[in-house]
Amino acid sequence: MPLPSVRRRRIAFASVALVALLLIAVAALSVGWNGAGAQEGERAVAITVGEEHACALLYSGAVECWGGNSSRQTDAPGGRF
Repeated sequence: MPLPSVRRRRIAFASVALVALLLIAVAALSVGWNGAGAQEGERAVAITVGEEHACALLYSGAVECWGGNSSRQTDAPGGRF
């Protein structure tokens, strides 16, 4: 039985959004993230994304976050990880 059109659109939108996020992560990992707290040319080793923000674990062990900050979610923790 075919899916209702609304459900198919939601699945298609979620699939496109997931592919877009994966492409962003791959691009950031391949060219290196150079945010405000990063050293010049420092690369990200992992990236995670939320609804309105993203964070990267940098090669040095520092965490750098960017995006919406409505709940202080871009205030990266200090220290090395």
